[in-house]
Amino acid sequence: FPSHDRSQCNSSSALFKPLLEEELHCVLSQNGADDLSNPDTFSRKSDPDLVDHEKKIYVEVQSGFKGGKIDIKKTKVKTDAEYTYYIACFDCFNGQYVLLNPEELLTLPADAWYNNPQWEGALCYTVPNERLKEWNKPNLFNRTN
Repeated sequence: FPSHDRSQCNSSSALFKPLLEEELHCVLSQNGADDLSNPDTFSRKSDPDLVDHEKKIYVEVQSGFKGGKIDIKKTKVKTDAEYTYYIACFDCFNGQYVLLNPEELLTLPADAWYNNPQWEGALCYTVPNERLKEWNKPNLFNRTN
């Protein structure tokens, strides 16, 4: 990855912000309380990572998957009465991503969810491989927003 100003990138969501803005036709800003800038104070909060208050869009970003298998924890599947909520998952090792609408996930049958031993037995859904897209965006890491 090209070097970047860490003050502009408190989480991996900032790396994928240009692609998400293009996909959702919006302007996103940092929302969540995640702070990856200092390992001594590292914390993860449950707030959505990105927001566009004007278009009322929330985006939760997950990244770092490998092997083309993306699992979503059921606890990450949230909705909001005022905002459209999305879950963006990035397989950083294979250059693939998926943008999911939690409303769709909430309609899945109970047997679509399984106890994932890799995530402390949390209920998870595996995103079908045919849903994954190549990100192939040459400007993904070159924009400054």
